[in-house]
Amino acid sequence: MPDALIRWLAGALLLITLQAGVWWHGWHTRDQQAELAVQDKALADARQALNDFRTESNRLSTIASDIQQRADQINTNAARHTTEYRTYAVQNPLPADCRLDAERLRRIQSAVDDANAAIAAGQSGGAGTTDRAPNQRQPR
Repeated sequence: MPDALIRWLAGALLLITLQAGVWWHGWHTRDQQAELAVQDKALADARQALNDFRTESNRLSTIASDIQQRADQINTNAARHTTEYRTYAVQNPLPADCRLDAERLRRIQSAVDDANAAIAAGQSGGAGTTDRAPNQRQPR
């Protein structure tokens, strides 16, 4: 009988060991799955943040490009108006009574119109407040 008892105890011990191994493996696997779910969530959040950053970066890049184009246009217009005005002022000096002639006033008004159009375009987000192009005189 002791031999049968030893076999029974060995079988019981083997069964308990097997159940403990299965329990530990299940516990360990469940823990890994929970950790993997947390990591997947963190990865998804990081990817979403990266996509949001990329979208915002592209938007800001577009705005910066638009601002640079407007600044270049303003600089070009300012240089042109300055050159035209100085050339005209040298060719046609002011009269002795210091009154501005019509062409000199037109050139000054043209520069003011371009500056106002640039300001209006900047304030409205791209569209000017008038239907006329810069440097175009309104009829009187």
